[in-house]
Amino acid sequence: AYVEIHVEQGPIMEKAGARLGLVTAIAGQRRYEIEVIGESGHAGTVPMEGRCDALAAAAEVMVELENVARLVGGCVLTIGYLVVEPNQTNVIPSRVVFRVDLRSVDEKKVERLDQYVLDSCARINTGRCATTHIKTLEARNSVPMDERLRKTLRSALEPLGERVLDLPSGAGHDAMCIAAIAPTAMIFVPSVGGKSHVVEEFTTPGDLELGVEALTRSIVAIDASLTGGT
Repeated sequence: AYVEIHVEQGPIMEKAGARLGLVTAIAGQRRYEIEVIGESGHAGTVPMEGRCDALAAAAEVMVELENVARLVGGCVLTIGYLVVEPNQTNVIPSRVVFRVDLRSVDEKKVERLDQYVLDSCARINTGRCATTHIKTLEARNSVPMDERLRKTLRSALEPLGERVLDLPSGAGHDAMCIAAIAPTAMIFVPSVGGKSHVVEEFTTPGDLELGVEALTRSIVAIDASLTGGT
């Protein structure tokens, strides 16, 4: 069996007033690189109706995908990488490359968003003079945590007297890989302000100590459950 402890990297536990979390599942992920090809031209001399602006076309896709993710719910979609060419103030963009990261523990929602990505790019190909090309960078299915281990951990953590919150993980972890070969579970401790991947990321020493105690109790409990010991 495998148990991983990690900071939540999000705001859910702090908002719920919970100091310990048990992960239900790790979100499935899709990552795409989308290239949009247009045509460069002088920003001052090419009329608006005659332009093939790659960035304007890409922006249309980006806004549409964000709106769709909000409507679908229970998922997240992020565009955090963007390259514009020739990247000059007075030149119409001829080429844009951006990357889409979408995630959900619900595989049906992942598949639904996946189709929206394809459909949005197809509409650009038919509705504008720009053309799009899609490359899949990563595709991972959601990974549920082992139910037997989760029950063992919950029983082991009860004596600590802290609320234990069930929640999914939107971030990927080693556990999603180990789950393919062994029963797997995860414990979370809170992230102050829900901040992660920024310099302000912080978890209090008290919560870190509680997490270590929770992990220790979990390992002992799992050992006892597997060996029949006490």
